Amino acid sequence: MNLRNLNWPLMAVSLVVTLGIMLGMTYVVRQSTESAPLRKFYAAHPEVRQADIQRDGDRYDITLTLGPVSDFRQAYSALDAGTRAVLKDSKSYKLNIADGRNQALVDDYYQLHFGLQSGIATGDFNKMAADFEARSKGLGLDRSKVWVDSNRLYVQLEGHGGYLYEVLPRLNQPAQTVEGGSAA
Repeated sequence: MNLRNLNWPLMAVSLVVTLGIMLGMTYVVRQSTESAPLRKFYAAHPEVRQADIQRDGDRYDITLTLGPVSDFRQAYSALDAGTRAVLKDSKSYKLNIADGRNQALVDDYYQLHFGLQSGIATGDFNKMAADFEARSKGLGLDRSKVWVDSNRLYVQLEGHGGYLYEVLPRLNQPAQTVEGGSAA
């Protein structure tokens, strides 16, 4: 076989076209089996105002902009479980929450977060909840709520013309491939 007699430009074009077709098909498959179902799932939830889905290698970085909700923990848990179901537990993702926060709410949250972090560190969630309720009343918020489950704390603040949602991971949780969410 004489390599000089090969049509090198034709072989290079064939290689580029083949790689382009393979990459294009991979993109189409990912769109139809992952991104599109995620968008459809989020569109079915009225609390989701906007969904931004970014892919970084095998990891999804998902930012959901939420409107006001009556029970943030319930809304977040449903969105997190649905995301995990669509991605079939095989893809790593981070769920970020964007909300309607303003500077006054952020300042109030930072007044409260020391007690929340103390509750996470000590595990004394009864004291943490009592302190949270007492301090949030003193801040003049329209509504404040904190929930605890086995993996996270969920914080919901409303007042000063806005609303703020935070998800705080609890300490000593085993590492997971599927990260689930956190607030932005």
